[in-house]
Amino acid sequence: MNVHPSLLPAFPGLHAVRQALDAGVALTGCTVHFVDAGVDTGTVIAQHEVPIHPGDDEVGLQERIQAAEHRAFPAAVRRVVRGEVAAPPIDGAPPSDGARPIDGAPPIDGAPPIDGAPTDGGAR
Repeated sequence: MNVHPSLLPAFPGLHAVRQALDAGVALTGCTVHFVDAGVDTGTVIAQHEVPIHPGDDEVGLQERIQAAEHRAFPAAVRRVVRGEVAAPPIDGAPPSDGARPIDGAPPIDGAPPIDGAPTDGGAR
C-alpha cells in the first residue's frame, strides 16, 4: 500500500502538491492505493479531499494533506483487514514467506519462525 498526496489519477509521480497548485485546481487531497508496476496506478483503496485555499503555498498545503493522510491510511488498512477491498494478485509473486504477527502466533502456512523476530508479543 502507498499513500500519495493527490486525488489520483490526478497528479501522479513526484511533486504532486506543486502540480496541483500549478494547475490551479480548487481541490486536492490524498489517495491510499495498492502498489503495482506503474507509477501511482494501483487500485485505489481510500481518498480524502483537501480544499486549496487562495494564497496556499506548497508547504502549508502539504501539511494539510499530511493530516488527511493520517486519517486516510488507517481507514484504508481497516477496509483491507475487513475484506472490503482485496489486494490484486501480483504476477510472479512467490508463495507466502511465513511472515506472522508479532504477537507470537504460529507462523503462517507452517513456515519456520523468522530469525530474530520477537516472540513475546513486543515490538522492537
